[in-house]
Amino acid sequence: MWSGGKDSALALQRARQHGLDVTRLISFFDSATGRVRFHATRVEMLEAQARAAGVELRAIGTPWPDMEARLTEELASLAREGFAGVVLGDIHLADVREWYESRVRVAGLEHVEPLWGEPPLELLREFVSTGGRAVITCVDLSRLDRSWLGRVIDEALVDEIVETGVDPCGENGEYHSFAFAGPAFAQPVAWRMGDERDDGARFAQVDVLFDADPQGHFRADVELSKRVDPRPTFENLARSTGLAYDDVVHHALARYAGSGAEALLAVEPHALRRLIEARKAEDWATVAGIIDWLEAGLNGE
Repeated sequence: MWSGGKDSALALQRARQHGLDVTRLISFFDSATGRVRFHATRVEMLEAQARAAGVELRAIGTPWPDMEARLTEELASLAREGFAGVVLGDIHLADVREWYESRVRVAGLEHVEPLWGEPPLELLREFVSTGGRAVITCVDLSRLDRSWLGRVIDEALVDEIVETGVDPCGENGEYHSFAFAGPAFAQPVAWRMGDERDDGARFAQVDVLFDADPQGHFRADVELSKRVDPRPTFENLARSTGLAYDDVVHHALARYAGSGAEALLAVEPHALRRLIEARKAEDWATVAGIIDWLEAGLNGE
């Protein structure tokens, strides 16, 4: 059962580690909007994830009132096709688990919960430490403010989410995400940020769009970087990395002063954080890889 978020990605990762042969992703989406409910993920982005994961996608559009009937039909179809079971990414919401588990078992399928009962913070740390990355696509404004929207789930965010007091995995609906990198995928899913929107009351969402030409997008950001002031971004990075402002400037731009390298911030600020961390750890292989990527973009390759 695939929502496209970080918990789905971690559940897929663990299921494979346990020797399960996952050959299909099942996703339900709102037929009126073409998006996963709450996550706001477009169907075409689910398709991009499935390609990157090397797994077939079965995306089912339905109005919410018809969800149970369509799920029952799908589970019966899986049993007829010879599937053994269904993997889900629930963590600690017993009522949600029971709702799915009862229907999966009635269909004669095994109900598998690789994440169940584990501390959410530890699961989030595992997702990130194994290379998982996701972008926050929806926030419940009664629990988190709008500034979390569009944030990439990485080491810095893990530390910050703890300070808010919400469930670190967003298991109570505090936030939802779109996973784009990590062991669940053979290669990262190329994406770019779209428009923000909200329902006028409780939820704010941001669109995630497929980026068919990430290098072209990078070159556009190089040009843009020559006309914008990078200092606010440096200040944000200093806060999120725990470094002094001068350290961020030194580690980020010492080699590229005046070259337009601040475009690295515009297109992928988390690559800059990795560059800073690698330089401080004297991990020159990682530094070289990031610099090669940067130079390729600056050279229009």
